[in-house]
Amino acid sequence: MKSVTDRLRELAERLPPGGSLTLTRDALLDLAAAESGDRSDHANAPPELTVPELAGRFHRSPSTIRDWCEQGRFEGAYKLNGRDWRIPEAAVNAFVARQRRQPQEPLVRLSAWRAVRTAK
Repeated sequence: MKSVTDRLRELAERLPPGGSLTLTRDALLDLAAAESGDRSDHANAPPELTVPELAGRFHRSPSTIRDWCEQGRFEGAYKLNGRDWRIPEAAVNAFVARQRRQPQEPLVRLSAWRAVRTAK
C-alpha cells in the first residue's frame, strides 16, 4: 500500500511545470483514510466538485462556473436539491483536456491591412 507521501508525489509528478492543484477537504481525508486502511463508502464514490472549488481552481468567478454548467461544458454535472451544482472530477479533467487541444487563434499581424489595401 502506498503512503500518503507517495500518493502526493505521484499527483505532483503529473502536473506540468508551474502547475497547481487544489485538493478538497474530502480528497485530503480520502488520502489519509487510504493510508490507515479506514475507507468509508464515501471514499468509493466518484469525486465531485462544487462551484466554489472549481472557481478557485480555474481562477474564475462562481457565476462563470455556473454558466459553464448551464451550457453543458461539464458532462454529468447536476444540481443537488435543484440548487447547488456538483461536477464530476472526470468531467473537469475532460474539460481541461478539450481546452488544451483547442488550437489558439493566430495573432493578426498589424500590417495585414496594408496587404488588403494594396491588393485593390
